[in-house]
Amino acid sequence: MNYANGEAESGGTTSWENTSYNINLESGNIGIGYTNSEDEGGDSASVIYGRYLFSDFMGVENASASINVGIAEADSVANDQTLVKFRVNYTF
Repeated sequence: MNYANGEAESGGTTSWENTSYNINLESGNIGIGYTNSEDEGGDSASVIYGRYLFSDFMGVENASASINVGIAEADSVANDQTLVKFRVNYTF
């Protein structure tokens, strides 16, 4: 879990402020998570996602790959978005 709150100042006044948090649960090769972000005007965006991790990807000991699927929703857009990611990692 994590939480962040930040603001930017310009000329002594706050130009924006944002709050976000993230919750992840992982067990073995499966993970799920939720992310939410909201600005000072009340606009918010959120994503809920799932992940499956393939260890020793393509037979390489220090390589892994993950498939991520999620749904994103934001106040400023009319339609929800579906996301799909494929990520390959190698640990040196």
